[in-house]
Amino acid sequence: MEANLAKMAPNPQRGKMDRQPATNTNELIHEVEESLRQERIHEMWKEYGPYIITGCILAVLFTGVRSVWHNHEVRVNTTQTAAVVDATEAADPAASLKSVATGLRGGPRAVAMLTEAGTLVENGKSADAVAAYERAANDRGVPEPFRSLALLLEIRTAWSSNSKISTPVAWPVGNDKAANGSALIARLQPLFDQNNPWRGYARVQAALIAAHDLGDYTKAREFLWPVRTDVHQPAAIVSQADMLDRVYAAQGGKEPKR
Repeated sequence: MEANLAKMAPNPQRGKMDRQPATNTNELIHEVEESLRQERIHEMWKEYGPYIITGCILAVLFTGVRSVWHNHEVRVNTTQTAAVVDATEAADPAASLKSVATGLRGGPRAVAMLTEAGTLVENGKSADAVAAYERAANDRGVPEPFRSLALLLEIRTAWSSNSKISTPVAWPVGNDKAANGSALIARLQPLFDQNNPWRGYARVQAALIAAHDLGDYTKAREFLWPVRTDVHQPAAIVSQADMLDRVYAAQGGKEPKR
């Protein structure tokens, strides 16, 4: 009886020995998994390592090239801007700006051409100014939205001069105010695009031409209506559109259909 009880009694040492194989098995599985993981990493690196290294090298080179290019662009823009400033201080600024613009690019080119035209306007040379604005509007080296601005200023200058302009594009039929007015409005139409930043100014100019040259106050109010309801327009141009709309309504212009 005592012998049987001794066999049935728990033996701590025996339990420890019984658990030992399980522990060894877990460690073995862990070692196998770690070995397989290392092998997969090794194989993956053998296959993709060259691409990763190449990508890192290209990233470093790209960063360096971009930095060099940025510094180059800053130097070029600074030099070209200085050339425009120097041209404005010449004895004949308009001629100097026209000359220097041919060697410029992008923003400095646009500034030079628009400043040339503005200088001609200040000196009362409207015909020459219109021609200068037209060159800027048609020059692909001048970026948007400067080309659109040049077109708007060309038409405004041509219309404000109230005389025959030598450039045939702005005044295709001589001194016929109605025909010229229609031609100028047609040239303004592309600027009405919703994405054009000068659309409000172009519509106000079209309304002025329609009212004063065509005598069509209803059409003038139609041009003004989108400006008055465009929340993205500057307050000054909206105020001007509202004022003109009241004037043209008093002249008998009908309210646009909404």
